[in-house]
Amino acid sequence: MTRQLALFLTLTTLLLVGCNSSSMITAEELRKQNEADNVVSSVLFDHDVADVTSYKIQRDGHVILNFARSVDNETYTAVVLTLRQKNSIRGVSASQDGSSICALP
Repeated sequence: MTRQLALFLTLTTLLLVGCNSSSMITAEELRKQNEADNVVSSVLFDHDVADVTSYKIQRDGHVILNFARSVDNETYTAVVLTLRQKNSIRGVSASQDGSSICALP
């Protein structure tokens, strides 16, 4: 019984320490992501590509966009340039169906 309790306590401690690792997002990183998310979703909606564009916002506010093949060159360029002008966006990279379009400047 003592052995099982020791094992349980050891595993519980390891799990709790793991939750305090660097993979946890800080309040500031969460604030940056939420702010960037609001901007990105608004810009995509304004350019009528919200339903054909996926995106990921990194911890530091960089945005990675993936446009569907149906999005024309003029539109994805306008979206990328608009996002790069926003203060809450640290940088933008984009691809179209997996092919790189706009790398980080």
